[in-house]
Amino acid sequence: MYVVLGATGHTGSVIATSLLSKGEKVRVVGRDATRLQRFVRKGAEAFTANVSDAAALAKALTGARAAYLLLPPNITSPDYRADQERESDAIAKAVKESGLRYAVHLSSFGAGVPEGTGPIAGLHSSEQKLNALGGLNVLHVRAGYFMENTLTAINMIQAMGIFGHAVLPDLKLPMIATRDIGDYAAGRILKLDFSGKQTVSLSRCTRPSTKESLRRGIRAHRRIRRRLRLRNLCRMCLRRRIRGRLPPRSLRARLRVVCTG
Repeated sequence: MYVVLGATGHTGSVIATSLLSKGEKVRVVGRDATRLQRFVRKGAEAFTANVSDAAALAKALTGARAAYLLLPPNITSPDYRADQERESDAIAKAVKESGLRYAVHLSSFGAGVPEGTGPIAGLHSSEQKLNALGGLNVLHVRAGYFMENTLTAINMIQAMGIFGHAVLPDLKLPMIATRDIGDYAAGRILKLDFSGKQTVSLSRCTRPSTKESLRRGIRAHRRIRRRLRLRNLCRMCLRRRIRGRLPPRSLRARLRVVCTG
């Protein structure tokens, strides 16, 4: 039996669907029981739990041959990094208590750097906690920037004719679609062809810049027929100082992660 955390998310849903299509027994874990029902109809076992609940996660992981682990994003959190630490603590404790032997862990490019990378530092910490568990074979998938992240700008493009982004337009990033991450992770979960503590970098593009990826998207989306301007939101925020709500030094500290290049 395989356990998939974040089963209703972009990558977890692909993994759960892939495993179920191959006739595997799957336990899908999520916070909303209603959203898990689509997998139940395909034969999965639903398990409702919060990723910060170590006891519940340990119960969910018990008896699993392998599991897909991740820290679910919560951009509305008032203290994102503190939440990451609580969740990675809970996951590591649950893995240890359940005796799980194999896991594929969703991480990110840049997770090899311990600090100064914003939320990615939380994934570095999560990797280290899992690496400290003696009986666990874990594969950390350091995925590139999610291509789907650009979809959040559609309304801005249509209404204002600009593509605002925290990343500098000419900064080249490794990119990948979440479906490709899910397909890759599902394959490694089935094969279990890794041992000890391993990492793999995963991307599907030759490091296009934000500007280049936007141009490709416009060509593919014929309904967008207007000329677009790219705006770096970090520079705009710094220039306006968020209307005086934050002192310049504090604002720069918060934005320095994505304002590189």
